[in-house]
Amino acid sequence: MKISFMLFFVIMLSLVLSPNYEARASLTKEAGLANRIGVDEARQKVVSGDALLVCAYDDRSCSGKMLEGAILSSELEKRLPGLSRETEIIFYCG
Repeated sequence: MKISFMLFFVIMLSLVLSPNYEARASLTKEAGLANRIGVDEARQKVVSGDALLVCAYDDRSCSGKMLEGAILSSELEKRLPGLSRETEIIFYCG
């Protein structure tokens, strides 16, 4: 599970850092790897308990960037063994 999380994180990071982000985001969505959602939808899912909101930065870099209801990536790693495969995880950066 930890390897798949790290692979997902590396894929998402490479997409965000890519100079051709929009094209890569489209390909990622078509492959079923990730979907972009709006702020209101993300907030609704987190408040209702249907999703986890995770700061995509490393723990040190999240300082001052934490949104209400968000957790650190280290906290996500701790929770992974107990999460259902259906649990939606929303990563954000900003």
